[in-house]
Amino acid sequence: MLENTFDHHIRRTTRRRSRQAAVTNPGLKFFAHPERHGVTPLANDAPRDARSVLASGAPQACGAPEGGLRLIGSAVSRTREKILHMESVLGPPVYENWKAHANGASKIASFEYPLFTDSRVVGADADFGPFMLLNPQAGNEPTEFSRSALVLRYHLFINMMMYYERLSEKTDVSLYHGGQVTDEIAALLSLTSGMRLKAGGESRRFDEGDPAGRPVAWDPRKNPELFSIHGDRVINPVVGVFVANRELLYRIPHMSVDDALTLIRAARLYQDAIWIAESEPNLSWVMLVSAVETAAIRWRAAKEPAEQRLEADRPELAQRLRDLGGDDAVRFVAEAIAESLGSTRKFIDFTLEFLPDAPPKRPLEGSQSDWTPAALKKSLSIIYGYRSLALHAGRPFPAPMCRAPFSEAGWDAPAERPVGDIIRSMGGTWRSKDLPFYLHMFNYIARWSLLNWWKSVAG
Repeated sequence: MLENTFDHHIRRTTRRRSRQAAVTNPGLKFFAHPERHGVTPLANDAPRDARSVLASGAPQACGAPEGGLRLIGSAVSRTREKILHMESVLGPPVYENWKAHANGASKIASFEYPLFTDSRVVGADADFGPFMLLNPQAGNEPTEFSRSALVLRYHLFINMMMYYERLSEKTDVSLYHGGQVTDEIAALLSLTSGMRLKAGGESRRFDEGDPAGRPVAWDPRKNPELFSIHGDRVINPVVGVFVANRELLYRIPHMSVDDALTLIRAARLYQDAIWIAESEPNLSWVMLVSAVETAAIRWRAAKEPAEQRLEADRPELAQRLRDLGGDDAVRFVAEAIAESLGSTRKFIDFTLEFLPDAPPKRPLEGSQSDWTPAALKKSLSIIYGYRSLALHAGRPFPAPMCRAPFSEAGWDAPAERPVGDIIRSMGGTWRSKDLPFYLHMFNYIARWSLLNWWKSVAG
C-alpha cells in the first residue's frame, strides 16, 4: 500500500490531466518523453527554479514516474531556458501552495479532511485562501475524547509530483517534519488557536466539473485519538475559536523559506505536545521546550553570525582556532557547531524576547509564578535543565509539575506553580523554588512566545 495516499491521488489527478492536455495540445507530449524531441532529461540533482515551474498558473502537463517527466509549464518553447536558471530550494508544501495561490496559479484539485479535537469549536465557516475551515457543529461542550469537529477543505495550486520530483535521490531531510501538508495546516491552527487539533485521512475529493465532490475512504491513515480523559486536566481544553490569530496565517507566503520551515517544525512539536499532555505530561514538557528551542535556533542564527556566537560562548577556543588557521578556521568550526552554542542562553533569551504579558486571569498571589525578568530567567534556566536531564539522563520532569494544577472555587484561574515548602512524590523531593511552573503555565508561555516570534518574522 502506498505510504503517502495524498500524494498518490495527486499523481492520479495530474497524470489524467497530462493525458487530457496532450490530446488537446500534442506539443505537450514533449514533457512526458523529452528524449524523443532531442532534449536530454534533467538529472535528479540538476538545479531548478521549481517554484516558478510548480506555480506556473496553468499546470497543463504533469508527470508520470515511468515517463521521466521533470517539468510542468505553459509553453514548450521556454522550458529549456527555465531549466538553466532554476533555484534549488523550496519551502514546505503549505508554504509553496499558498505562494502559488497568492501569485494567481490555477487550482488543480480540492480535498477534504476531518480535523479532530476535544475542544468546543465556535465560529462560522472561514476561507483562508488556499484552504477553508468548515464547522459541522459537532457539539457545544469539550469532550473526554477527540472527535471530528472541523473539516479542512484544501485547494491544491501546485503540482505535488513535481514538488517531490525535485528532491534529491540522496538522503535529504531539509523539509522533513514527519507529516503531510494537512498536518502542517492542523499544526499551525493548533498553535494559533491553542486547541488540541490533528488531521484525519482524506474524506472527500473534488474533480473538475464536480463541485459537490464525492466521498472517499481509501486513505489508510487512522483517525487521531486521545486517551479518554477523566477528572481534572493538565491542560484544560480551550474554546476553539479557529479563526484566532488568522492574520498570522495570511502572512505565511510572505515569510522566508527558512522562517516558514522553522515555524512549521515548531508548530508540529507544539501540536504533539498538547495532544499528549494528559497521558504523557513528561513528554509534553520535552516537546514544548523543544518547540521553543526550534524557533530560538533560527532566531539566533538570523540575529547573530555563528562566529560571533563562538566568540561569545567559547572565546578561548575561538582564539586558538584563529592562531592555528585564521578567521576561516573560526568560521568553519563555528558553523559546524552553531546549533549547540549557548543552548541554554539561546532558549532563555528567545523566551524573554518574545515573552507574553502575564495571563489576564490569575490565581491568588501565593499560587502565582513570579513574572519579574530576573525570576523568569532563573525559572527558564531550571526548565531547560530539566529538559536536558530528561533527554540525556532519563530523569523525567518533576512529578508535581506534570499534574493537573490545584484550584479553589472562586479563583479566576488555577495555580500557576506547585505550592508548598517541600513536595515529595514518586520517590523524589523538591523545594518549591525548584518547581516554577505547572505544565499549563509553560504552555501559555511557549505558545505566545512562538506566536510573537511568528509576528516578528512575518512582517
